[in-house]
Amino acid sequence: MAFEKDRSRLSSRARLEATAILVAGITAAIAPLRGADDEARELTLRAIAGRSPSSHVLVVHASPETLAEKDCLGALADLVTAGHGRGVLIVPPLDAFCVNRKQPGAEPAASIQALPPGIVRIGAQGAAVGFAAPPADRPALAALGIAEAPWIVPAPAESVPKVSLADVVAGRTPFSVAAGRVVIAALDSPFEPRASVGGAPQISMGTHVASALGGLLDGGARREAPRWISALVASLAVLILAFVRRVASIRGALITLGVCLLATILGQAILAASMVRGLLPAASLASGILAGAIVALSLDLSGWRRAVTRTSDLLGREGIFRRVQTEPDAVFWPRLGRLAGRLFPADFVLVAELPSSQWHLKFWDDGDVGEHLIGERRRDVRRRPYINEHGVAAPHVVTDYLKNPGEPTLVVPLIALGETEGYVFLCGPKAEAAFAKAPERLERLARELALIARRRRLGSVGEGEPISGSRLLDAPLPPSERLVQRADVAAKEIATFSEVLRSSPVGLFYADALGDVRLASRELGRWLGARGVSVPPESADGALPPGSIHLSQILVALTGCTAEEAATSMAEVLQSESGITGRSQPGTAPSFVLTIRALRQKADGFSSIVGYVASVVEQPEDKPTNVRALATAPTHDPLSAFPLSEVIAQAVAGTARATGRQVKIEPMRGMGHVIGHRSALEKALEAFMVEAAGQSPSAQPPVISVRETSTAVELSILDWSLGFGLPESALQRVLIAPGAAPPGLEVLGRLIMSIEDSHGAVQIRSEDGWGLTLVVSLLRAKPRVKVTVGEGGASAVDNVVALGRNTAK
Repeated sequence: MAFEKDRSRLSSRARLEATAILVAGITAAIAPLRGADDEARELTLRAIAGRSPSSHVLVVHASPETLAEKDCLGALADLVTAGHGRGVLIVPPLDAFCVNRKQPGAEPAASIQALPPGIVRIGAQGAAVGFAAPPADRPALAALGIAEAPWIVPAPAESVPKVSLADVVAGRTPFSVAAGRVVIAALDSPFEPRASVGGAPQISMGTHVASALGGLLDGGARREAPRWISALVASLAVLILAFVRRVASIRGALITLGVCLLATILGQAILAASMVRGLLPAASLASGILAGAIVALSLDLSGWRRAVTRTSDLLGREGIFRRVQTEPDAVFWPRLGRLAGRLFPADFVLVAELPSSQWHLKFWDDGDVGEHLIGERRRDVRRRPYINEHGVAAPHVVTDYLKNPGEPTLVVPLIALGETEGYVFLCGPKAEAAFAKAPERLERLARELALIARRRRLGSVGEGEPISGSRLLDAPLPPSERLVQRADVAAKEIATFSEVLRSSPVGLFYADALGDVRLASRELGRWLGARGVSVPPESADGALPPGSIHLSQILVALTGCTAEEAATSMAEVLQSESGITGRSQPGTAPSFVLTIRALRQKADGFSSIVGYVASVVEQPEDKPTNVRALATAPTHDPLSAFPLSEVIAQAVAGTARATGRQVKIEPMRGMGHVIGHRSALEKALEAFMVEAAGQSPSAQPPVISVRETSTAVELSILDWSLGFGLPESALQRVLIAPGAAPPGLEVLGRLIMSIEDSHGAVQIRSEDGWGLTLVVSLLRAKPRVKVTVGEGGASAVDNVVALGRNTAK
């Protein structure tokens, strides 16, 4: 097979997914959005910053008035020496104004350093984010604890302690405030650069430098993570997204994409808070994941969507095979209620849907029949009256459900495979009486309706979602084009079938699961038109709209039965695997045979109705098909008189030899001479007995009995196996046309033909639980030619089809 041959090759979707993973990894590794990455890092570092005051820095603001009157360098030196500070870092432009007035030409102490230009890294928000010290400046700054750190988790600006140089000089602030701290001296003037973050109050550059240095001394130095980590994270995110798309749907893949982006943001914060080399290029990483997702889902976002739309057009979603689940709820549920009313007696029917994951019913109105007739308002299916007195959801009758007091209501839950799909309420005395008479009929109906509703609900989930093709199978065309090609072929086949059915010389039609005729031959339209049934105009594709003609209408029009009898016939179709067969009424010209069969679909271990097919075949001559000329009998087996007991003995002996099983024979009186073709009758009877004995239970062999009347000898054969699972329509067919017996009844057909060739008659009597009794009447051979007055000629029950419980015994 092609799949086995191409198993080792990647499909179009697999190649696209591999490309998406590479695109995501390469994009994240290159990190093209450097500016956005830096801004994202700054925001991340500020987001994870603590709120406790820094114990390593102190900001001293010097105003121009203080610089003009006081000894700036002397005061800063006293802070270091007397206050036991770690040192002083002067932020430009204060270094140009801060002088030693006592010794103007003296060099500043080693503990007092001016911040070299360019050492502070300024972020996009105008704040200090790190230090990049040139090699020449590193020794001097190392004494103050400043090491090269591109990124720093800063100390909060509001937590940095600040004092005024004037207060220090005047003694209002003790020198001990600088103990163990690095003093950041900055100019407090309108000319000093200031920064504003997100609309917050302006903060001086000295405070920003102190915030960054405090975070550095608190262990907040950070560096960028290796590029391969970013590539791995982006590739893994796209791999997870592709996997979810394969096992779920496009909606699940988009949700996964959002989860991956959120996990990237949260993961960046966790890594930055716990690791030194934990800064990822977040913006580039997110862009890589998005680029990979777009590539991986490009078939779904473009080609598949167009392919599905075109496929829907080709298959004719509104055409002859429109699925039930494509109809809106307001159309489907009333149709389901009307179908229930046709299949089970009721004055009127209410129908309600139980939405998924809910307990309250949603009723649907059908004309004047709606929830305004209901007196109960709770709608909770876990409470009465939606459950019976035992607390179980099962069919039961209540009398307080409707506003009309005492009106009986048959509550029928629609449960399929353990799930409740909705409820049908059959209202009125007719429903109550029918339920009391045949509750099993209602149970079968409820199961069929529940399966229809379940199939519609499951089919409508993810409507329009594309279906993924094979994972490994390769083909020259992309999956979307292959889908369109398959749909094109299917559409042509459907069109061919439609034309064949419409052009059929007999009456053929197809009905959907709700019994509405959707496709009919032109010959059927002629039949219905002659009987006064209005047939809608034929559309371009030959489809009839739902609800225009129902199956029960055709039964009433063709067979002349009542609406109640038509509903009973449809119920028999639901129960029978082979369908039903009906004939036209006597005297109807031309006569015809109507055959209806239900189409079933097996899923999850259950069989449910998905539609109906039927045929109307005309029989030009209304004459019995079991009447044949005497010339059909073999010439070497002439008509003669013989004892029936000898023929029975030969058949029983042959059965014992062939099957090794005995046949029970009731005592016979007399020889029972009959007239007929002995050889043909003996062979046909022995073949029938062999088959009957082989299929009967060992404890219940076939029973043969013989009795004589004044004109005939009756042979009765009780077969225990023939009656079980055999529809009456099949027996009618074999009696009417034994030469064309249904499969499995050919031996019985040959026996009936041999009996009729001997001028005999056949009856079949059916008794539930007792199999079938085949009664054969053969002409009695009399020893005298003279006939008395009381002995008529032929039997009064010649060739009468007798079926059912009302058969005369």
